[in-house]
Amino acid sequence: MMRFVIKPEKIIHMGQFVAKLETHVILLKISKEYHANFLRF
Repeated sequence: MMRFVIKPEKIIHMGQFVAKLETHVILLKISKEYHANFLRF
């Protein structure tokens, strides 16, 4: 059986990936709201 070892680099990489994903989601929400407001005028 192989032991599952988490390397510090992987944790950092995952943290960066999650941060990028969160930023992308926030930007998506902002752009959706912006477009919704823009279409009202």
